[in-house]
Amino acid sequence: MHLGFVSYEYPPDTGFGGIATYVQQMSAAMAGLNVEVDVFVGSPTRFGVERLRPNYRIHFITCRSREEFIRLSPASVRAIHRMMAFDGLEYPEYGGEARFIREQLPEVPLWIKLHTPSYLVKQLNDRYYDRLFWRRIKKLLKPYQKEKDPEYLALQAADLVMAPCHSLREIAIRDWQLAPDRLRIVPYPYQPAASFTAIDLPNGSPTAIFVGRLETRKGVWNLAKAIPLVLQEIPHARFIFLGRDSQGPLRQRSMKRVLLRTLGASATAVEFVDAVPLEEVPRMLSRASVAVFPSLWENFPNVCLEAMAAGRAIVASREGGMVDMLTPNAGGVFIDPDDPRSIANGLLELFRDPTRIRAMGARNRERAVQYYGKELVWELFDIYRFALAHTEALAKVGDQ
Repeated sequence: MHLGFVSYEYPPDTGFGGIATYVQQMSAAMAGLNVEVDVFVGSPTRFGVERLRPNYRIHFITCRSREEFIRLSPASVRAIHRMMAFDGLEYPEYGGEARFIREQLPEVPLWIKLHTPSYLVKQLNDRYYDRLFWRRIKKLLKPYQKEKDPEYLALQAADLVMAPCHSLREIAIRDWQLAPDRLRIVPYPYQPAASFTAIDLPNGSPTAIFVGRLETRKGVWNLAKAIPLVLQEIPHARFIFLGRDSQGPLRQRSMKRVLLRTLGASATAVEFVDAVPLEEVPRMLSRASVAVFPSLWENFPNVCLEAMAAGRAIVASREGGMVDMLTPNAGGVFIDPDDPRSIANGLLELFRDPTRIRAMGARNRERAVQYYGKELVWELFDIYRFALAHTEALAKVGDQ
């Protein structure tokens, strides 16, 4: 089997976010099963091929933007295809990166991996802003139209669409009217670094950490509202926000300033830490017993996988993919991200039970290492074989 992964985002040159991490982890996992893998990524400075192993190659395409990468990448993919034909190509939906590949390689099966479509990111970050009267009027006059969305248009050429969680699959069916038989659940693999799994299990101290950008869709505003409620019951509880600042819920310049105003006197119990190098994240997680991710909606967050590998108990949003991630091993307490009282109750439930925190952390680490790091890889291999068979079956139907 020869697979191609095409993504503008790839660490370290063009991102450390979810898409970049996924492409790196997925391509490495498939290469580890002796699949031939070529990965095409963007870089502002690099050009050429980095051979990680005989069957695993990274092709850097020099570009200054995602749009430039979208225009340039098909030629590189086509050149490799001529030397060794691809059995399938996978693209992210974000940015509509697959919009030009079908016309250049119509014979190659094309799969699109959903991460979080741009229109959904905007809806989540504008959740409270859009409730303003004049914004509601504007949305009524100019609603979202999928037919004008380049990500939706690029999706139409795909033979199969892959979603990492059930929630995103249902959203794609609802908002983009995709046929259910075109959508397959494909979770993210995760090979945890030893620096995460070497952390001692938590001692149950009432300390919680949030990891992620300080933006509306991550639920940090409601978390800030929940913290005073927790401190009323457990005054010595402490909280860490680890992540870069971003816009506030009403498009204020700084979310951090909004959070500090919301916290008021409770801010003395909160520590804000700007983004740290990736190698520092395990140390930050080790300072807390509980990781809290109260996202308004979240796809399949890598920060949750990292917290699981670090052996932390987790308070998680019930909206999105963390339900899929944590339910099988009872690894999380699920909360309503729109309700600060629900967030507070989830934190209090764990803070009052240190034994449960430690047991939950142990189960999460086991799940991260054994399932996401080992067992899932073979399931993913079978999924790609299914994708090939599915695409071939559709082609036969089309020929009849």
